Amino acid sequence: MTSPSFGFDIDAVAIDKTDADRIYVMGNFKGIFTSGTNVILTNNSNFSDPYLIKSSSAGNIDWAKRMIAHAPNSTLSPANITAVNQRIFMTATIIGSYNVWNQGGQSHFVTNNGSLPNMCVVKFRSDGSVNWSNVFTSKSRNHIRALNLDGSKFYIFGTFWGLTEFNTDPNASTQVDALGVKDYFIGKYTDSPVLNPFSRALETRDNKYDPADLIVYPSNNKEYKVNYRSVGDVGELSFRIYNTMGQEITSGEMLPYSGGHGATVDLSAASNGVYFVELYNINHKVTKRFLVK
Repeated sequence: MTSPSFGFDIDAVAIDKTDADRIYVMGNFKGIFTSGTNVILTNNSNFSDPYLIKSSSAGNIDWAKRMIAHAPNSTLSPANITAVNQRIFMTATIIGSYNVWNQGGQSHFVTNNGSLPNMCVVKFRSDGSVNWSNVFTSKSRNHIRALNLDGSKFYIFGTFWGLTEFNTDPNASTQVDALGVKDYFIGKYTDSPVLNPFSRALETRDNKYDPADLIVYPSNNKEYKVNYRSVGDVGELSFRIYNTMGQEITSGEMLPYSGGHGATVDLSAASNGVYFVELYNINHKVTKRFLVK
């Protein structure tokens, strides 16, 4: 494969041994992309765009696609690709919006409206169509370094620097905060258009503070229980509840009990919608999204 006008790079290669050793190649290119004498992709823009190519083990092209920016100043940087049983997972970082299907007149847009690169996972079918995609939103940098498949489950591992939402279900939340320093995470997911149920996300620095142990549930009308199951001595904990605009609704102290901390919160004055509860002390904080209805 060549791009005689401007050039290309190869960022990742995967072989699906369960599909007659089909080969997937991913990277960025600009100009004309050729295989032998055949033109397979063209990018006449001023910027390099990502590509994904599927070929046989003999090098015959099954299909090829260019992923096209859908908004100004957009960047999609491929990181890894994994292919098993005709399930193809691409991990990347994105700013802006990209059409990652762009094949047969079809479109599927992956979007990050933030100003910093956020990690994403896109699942393709063997014909190049998009099954689903998800962006892990954060106001800091994050990066998936590896994705591994295990039956209907998959695992992601990577690095992050700040508060990151690891659950893409709009009615649930699993947030972890690295507090501005580089930390590592691992997450386990079910192969689904919404990456939920979510099994676990952990910082390597301190596993005593796990969002999976923070539970918020209604007890009576708009009275909510906040419970945090703790492992070891986490010290005193305070809480605050705020809306999607960052406006604080209420705050208070968590009361200790055997095996954790708890609080009862009156949200009768709060309108229906999405809110966040944040538990914190001098050492750490943990945040979870919940729904008031």
